[in-house]
Amino acid sequence: MAERVAIYYRISTADQTPDAQMNELRSYAERREFEVAAEYIETASGAVRSRPQLDRMLRDVRSRKADIVLVWAFDSSGCRYLDSQQPCHWLIEYQAVSS
Repeated sequence: MAERVAIYYRISTADQTPDAQMNELRSYAERREFEVAAEYIETASGAVRSRPQLDRMLRDVRSRKADIVLVWAFDSSGCRYLDSQQPCHWLIEYQAVSS
């Protein structure tokens, strides 16, 4: 059975697109023969504390809808937000992070 992957994309402004991230991460998942369980697209600057798509992804990972999380760059995934919520540690502890 293929491992299920959640892919999180974040762009800073509405005039940007996640196309480069999407192409690369989808290709990576395909090469690794992962099943893409869900994709989450967030438009938020680094200063914004609210990350509804990240919160949704974390809920889905906690409920085991995905085995692995892919992000374009960890700093793009909202590290400051993640650190404030402490799920970075949680994701690594449950082996739901792939580099």
